[in-house]
Amino acid sequence: MEELARLFNTALLSTRANPAPQQVPDLAAQMDALMDSQAYRSLLECVRDHALRMGISERQAAEELVVAFRGADRIWRHYLEREGLSRILERES
Repeated sequence: MEELARLFNTALLSTRANPAPQQVPDLAAQMDALMDSQAYRSLLECVRDHALRMGISERQAAEELVVAFRGADRIWRHYLEREGLSRILERES
């Protein structure tokens, strides 16, 4: 599980550092593409699995997983911002 967590955190960082190029956003088309993707279906399966394992509703399971994901993303974002600021300050010293 530790290796999987490392891979997930690496994915959070690498996708933030190199966002996919986007043209004029067509939000409806983007949402349709997202919801049709295998990755999104896999996330929904995780929601169902988490609900069954924890004995909670699928809504509660979805909320818990989204909160966990947003928390990890927030922590890494702050870390990257701080790390970037540290590098800037080192160059000016």
